[in-house]
Amino acid sequence: MIGHHLLFIYRNFKRFKISFFVNLIGLSIGLICTLLIYFWIRDELNIDKFNDNDTYLYQVLRNEPLNNTVNTEEYTPGLLARALASSIPEVERAVAVVPPNISYKGALSAGRSKIFTTPQFADQGFFDVFTYQFIEGDKNSVLLHKSSISISEETGYKLFKTTKNIIGKTIAFENEYFAGQYIISGIFKSQPSASTKFDVLFSYDLFLEKRPEVKEWSNGGPSTFLILKKDADIQSVNDKITELFLTKRQNTKETLFVQRFSERYLYGSYENGVPIVGRMVYVRLFGVIALFILGIACINFMNLSTAKASRRMKEVGIKKVLGAKRGALMVQYIGESMLLTGISLFVALLATELLLPQFNSITGKSLSLHFDLKLILALFSISLLTSLAAGSYPAFYLSGFNPANALKGKLNSTKSELLIRKGLVVFQFVISIILIISVSVIYNQIKFVKNKNLGYEKDNVISFAKQGKLDKNFKSFISQLKSTPGVVNASYMYGSLAGGISSRSGGLSWEGQALDQKNTKFDYLDVDFGLIETLNLKIEQGRSFSPEFGSDTSAIVFNKAAIKTMGIKDPIGKTVNFYGNRQIIGVVDDFHFESLFEKVKPFFFKIDYENGGNILVRIKSGSEKMAIENIEKLYKEFNENLPFEYKFLDDDYQVQYTFENKIAILSRYFAGTAIIISCLGLFGLAAFMVERRSKEIAIRKTLGCSDLGVISLLSTFFVRIIFIAIFIAFPIGYLIMGNWLESFAYRISLQWWHFALAGFLSFVMAWTAIASQILIAIRINPVKYLKE
Repeated sequence: MIGHHLLFIYRNFKRFKISFFVNLIGLSIGLICTLLIYFWIRDELNIDKFNDNDTYLYQVLRNEPLNNTVNTEEYTPGLLARALASSIPEVERAVAVVPPNISYKGALSAGRSKIFTTPQFADQGFFDVFTYQFIEGDKNSVLLHKSSISISEETGYKLFKTTKNIIGKTIAFENEYFAGQYIISGIFKSQPSASTKFDVLFSYDLFLEKRPEVKEWSNGGPSTFLILKKDADIQSVNDKITELFLTKRQNTKETLFVQRFSERYLYGSYENGVPIVGRMVYVRLFGVIALFILGIACINFMNLSTAKASRRMKEVGIKKVLGAKRGALMVQYIGESMLLTGISLFVALLATELLLPQFNSITGKSLSLHFDLKLILALFSISLLTSLAAGSYPAFYLSGFNPANALKGKLNSTKSELLIRKGLVVFQFVISIILIISVSVIYNQIKFVKNKNLGYEKDNVISFAKQGKLDKNFKSFISQLKSTPGVVNASYMYGSLAGGISSRSGGLSWEGQALDQKNTKFDYLDVDFGLIETLNLKIEQGRSFSPEFGSDTSAIVFNKAAIKTMGIKDPIGKTVNFYGNRQIIGVVDDFHFESLFEKVKPFFFKIDYENGGNILVRIKSGSEKMAIENIEKLYKEFNENLPFEYKFLDDDYQVQYTFENKIAILSRYFAGTAIIISCLGLFGLAAFMVERRSKEIAIRKTLGCSDLGVISLLSTFFVRIIFIAIFIAFPIGYLIMGNWLESFAYRISLQWWHFALAGFLSFVMAWTAIASQILIAIRINPVKYLKE
């Protein structure tokens, strides 16, 4: 019986070659997209889930009232972890971790090998809290001494070309804070699913020794991680942590709370101190897109199967006359669907394997096709659901023909059947139009972000770390740098303009400060003379810092948002207090020192030189290559053994929107896929209509109907479908994209042409899909069909 069904399935595939290949292409494309999205979603859901203690691993976060809102930070007091471990009964283990920070970047060397690396600092119990596989060394003692260092397997290969017999060897680290000789005590494997990557791990005791200010409860630096006991009540833990914090730091409105660590990647956005969806919204969105794309592909199968129904009526009639039951016929038709899905899945797996390198390049992931139990179950579930979804309706429809009518070639469709078929195509185009609107809006918002005037000129500016001998000979280096051919200006800042300023303080006071302004927080940068000029910031009032005025080392320059928040009129010459009196000498126009997700906050500059930091150089447009070569030559004169590594400020800025850029690219690909599959669906419906109305068209042509009349007869139906789809899709698209744009503090407005473009493209797609079938209708020979 199975062989009999397979023979019939093979003959039908061979008989209806066009519909077979259209279905094969549609289902294969749908399955390719579904598989790629499945791999991406699975990887996103697994980020930071690698720890054995995942269920009980929490991170302490800090809520800080900030200018009429609540700002959530991960930076906590340096001694918090140790205080919690000894004071809170629900805490089983607690560790402080200083995550990789560009300010602590340095050169790691062994013999002639030297690499730049950004270290992480951690308490001794780090490897009891976080699960990393050790190749060499004892994880319980690797951070026991300040002179010990653990390195990743990759770092070991870069320095020694091997990971064997290197425990106990000495390596040098060059950095303003942590320069010295260190003994390798452990080698670990990096975790590919970790959201934070590090290659070198130093002792946290070393960090406390070199940065003693972190021990002050008023300061923040490390992140704090806890392993809670199984019966711990989270709310009770939050209350106890905050209570402990307030005993150490009085007269503050800040509070602490814990969040499960592995949830922070997907739920790492906060609104007034409360975790919100964050990246999880994109996981859900692409999950829905995968279902819709696969659903559209299944709809195509249904439409094409019913479109060729009239050509299979006699087959059904003969089988029923010979005693075939409806159930057996349904098995055959669902079998066709399952076999076609199986072939499509095989094609999709081959194509996915070929496309994964490009997909990884777009998403920044390292996905691969490995057949584990989860993947096999996922493939089985996807193929089974696809087979049933695509084949169930045709199976019920075809097996339900009346034998007598089927043998006579009479195919009577009810209004409900036609309505279902039309509704499925409308659904396809609703999804396609919404995706077109989404792609258009996302593209223009990302374009707006890239091209928006930030208040400073980020083009032709490079930055590199102030390290090695540059720190001791900084003024000499800057002086020579400014006179280097191709250099327009140069300066220094401690922090970064990309993704947020490194310093924030509430300790600033001024004359006339109201009671409700006492908790006003200011972001600030420690800079050198010339920084404002290097960035081409606009001076609104007063002047910039100048070495000609000796008092400028204690002066201050605010942005307009700060002056507005303070309510100071005629600020130039007035005095504020920030670790001593400082005179306001200038006000710069507001500029974006955070991403466009955030509104511009109160901000100021002051002159100061810390260890570390970044040197910014504006180079002459058109002479970038020559200027960078000259800068590198000068850099080597000061740091002979250190490699010169620099970044363009514009590239640094774009990094803030890496995830959004990836989403935009993926959206375009998946929208294009949905459109292609929808066109195949429309092609299926057009084929069905032409086949069903062939005699009607023949009669009309006999009675004098022109080709234009035939085109009008068929196209009116499709135009009506597109209009219905537009009527449904426009408001849905408006709501979805309006909600997405709300996440940006600075955004484009939804324009009429976003929707007009989607409507126009949907009509173009429709005509492209049905053109071939309308051409067939025009060429119908009336004699042939009137004889039947």
